Amino acid sequence: MTKVKIGIVGTGFIATILAPQIQSSKKARLDAVSSRTLAKAESFVANYPGAIAVEGADHLIARDDVDAVYIATPTSAKEDVASRALTAGKHVLIEKPLHSAASFKRLSALARQKGLVLMDATHFVHHPRTSAMRQRLAALIGAPAFAAHYVLFPLLRPGEHPL
Repeated sequence: MTKVKIGIVGTGFIATILAPQIQSSKKARLDAVSSRTLAKAESFVANYPGAIAVEGADHLIARDDVDAVYIATPTSAKEDVASRALTAGKHVLIEKPLHSAASFKRLSALARQKGLVLMDATHFVHHPRTSAMRQRLAALIGAPAFAAHYVLFPLLRPGEHPL
């Protein structure tokens, strides 16, 4: 079986959570990681044998050995990087939602046109439970005046799994 070769754009916290999962997958391989500086990318891939360090998103996107790109950049850069990756023929997974529905529609249209997969990694937004909660919220608690949300990330060593 051929593994999907994945490149990660960005070396921030979420990339440190995702990279070991890709590396341990039977169906995917961490192929390359880019950062704004080569030194930062090299430091990141030191923990992932076989992964290549690349300076800048464009150099990663241009690689023939990358099938799909995981975009772990700040929200303001996501659409631009995703658009360039899709245009180059890469499947795209975006960390967290895009900044607007219009942004998603533009990228979706481009992915459809190119016959590529576009996904966002915000699973709870799309979960049926979220829809059910929205439908029942007013009946259960009335109109909320304030809502707080907390996200917890486990502190893991490279190669450890959260479960």
